[in-house]
Amino acid sequence: CGKSSFVNRAVGAYSGGQNYKGVKAWGVTASASPGTTLGVVKINLRDDGPDVYDTPGLLQPGALGTVLTEEELQAITPKKLDVVTLRVSEGQCVLLGGLARVEVVDAPLGAFFLTFYVAPTLTLHPTSAKNADAAFREKHA
Repeated sequence: CGKSSFVNRAVGAYSGGQNYKGVKAWGVTASASPGTTLGVVKINLRDDGPDVYDTPGLLQPGALGTVLTEEELQAITPKKLDVVTLRVSEGQCVLLGGLARVEVVDAPLGAFFLTFYVAPTLTLHPTSAKNADAAFREKHA
């Protein structure tokens, strides 16, 4: 859900689903592709109500979303997310499939509870930091 999708939902909730005042029918353009909003879009909620502005985001050069096609983005964007909370102590880490590694380097209070919002197809693998490279090679190489 990007800013434009959020604006659409907020405007819909505020207006009870009615069309907002303006040239365009209800809703601003939203897409899974980054960079869809090209300029500032002003939305009048009601004649006497506040205005809401949808603005372009910042595109990071080399970010995955800037190099994939719309079809590729749709394919990798999960339709639902699983919520997984793990207790991770100092010297431990969690491998997120073959994509990333989250390591707890210092835990003055003993451990952290880390909550991950992940696609159901992404495997989380808690392991010790010293065994992480071998675990990664075993699971993903």
